[in-house]
Amino acid sequence: MIRKLRLNKAVWLLILGVIMMVIAVNHTKGSKTLLAVAGILFIAGAFMLIYPVLFARKIEEKGKDIVELTPVGDNPTSTENTSKVD
Repeated sequence: MIRKLRLNKAVWLLILGVIMMVIAVNHTKGSKTLLAVAGILFIAGAFMLIYPVLFARKIEEKGKDIVELTPVGDNPTSTENTSKVD
C-alpha cells in the first residue's frame, strides 16, 4: 500500500527525523537545531502520510458508500483501488 499510494517519501522523512533525533541526543553543540530539523521532518512526513486520506473521493454506487484512494498516475476509473466503508 505504501508503494501503491506513493508514500515512500513520507516514510523516508520519518526515518530521517528519527536519525536526526538520535544524532541530537549524542551531540551537545547544535542539538536544539537538530531537534528542530527532526520536528520539521516529522511534521512534513505526517502531512504526506495523511494527504491521501484527506483527499480521498467518496463514490456512491447502488446505495453502497465506497471511498476511492487513487494514487497519482493511476487510472481513476480503476476499481482495483476501492475499499468498502461500513
